[in-house]
Amino acid sequence: VASFEGGRLEARPLLPWFRAFASSPLRQVATRPIPTLRFMMNHAASKAVRPKVRAYGNRLYRKRFQALGWREKPTDSSDTKLLREAVLSFMVMDARDRRARSRAAKLGRTYVGYQTEPKPTSVPPQLVGLTLAAAVQEGDAALFDFLLERFAASEDATVRSRILNALGNAEEPALAERALDLALDERLRVNEISRVLSAQFRNPRTRARAWTWLQVHFDDVAKRMGRGRAGSMPYYTMGFCSTEEADEVNAFFEPRVGALTGGPRNLSLTVEAISICGALVEAQRPGIDKAFSR
Repeated sequence: VASFEGGRLEARPLLPWFRAFASSPLRQVATRPIPTLRFMMNHAASKAVRPKVRAYGNRLYRKRFQALGWREKPTDSSDTKLLREAVLSFMVMDARDRRARSRAAKLGRTYVGYQTEPKPTSVPPQLVGLTLAAAVQEGDAALFDFLLERFAASEDATVRSRILNALGNAEEPALAERALDLALDERLRVNEISRVLSAQFRNPRTRARAWTWLQVHFDDVAKRMGRGRAGSMPYYTMGFCSTEEADEVNAFFEPRVGALTGGPRNLSLTVEAISICGALVEAQRPGIDKAFSR
């Protein structure tokens, strides 16, 4: 993996190792392919090849996914719970397995009590965020409104955080726009603003729209956050991965974050990370496309 990330090893000789990694009894080893596969399917593979990478990831973790299941067992160790969270999240959000997404969304609706009685014990604590996010992505405006009402009525920081993260995962354009607008909603505490913005920027399906929105509303968001927090805004764009995007991010933020706490340093680190990611894409795309085009 280190050789691949250093541009010294192509994808094809890496993939046989992934089969061994995914079946390892050690969580740290079993989950190691996941960030590399995310990089491939979200950035490095050409658009025509990305569905093949996604299908490969689905096959790679299917047995592990089925063995772990959605329910905790009394004998589960902390590592098993963490492994379940990582594998199920990958299958739902990255591999986009249709059955896994449907099951996750159903559990999220049941947990929160949408059109039924709430059943908070129906979902293990580690999976609540995942299932609520899937419910929003698979749901409609009525569910979005329901969760927003639950959020506004709660003073519980954990409940509010889970709901905001779920709303921030909206992908349907109109709902994603509403999620972004929540950053300027007075019902959100200042320390909650990043919940929705981070979720929108983290998702490759909503990242471009979130970037456009932030450029339009930067001054309003910065005013709400205050000088001490607004300097961290360049980090939202850390998911970009090309030299062109690095230049765009730098051009936008450089004249705006100089007076904000930590702004120049945060921007420098972000631009560097985006540039490195872009360089790795350029180095690895030919090999990735070749490995998955057989």
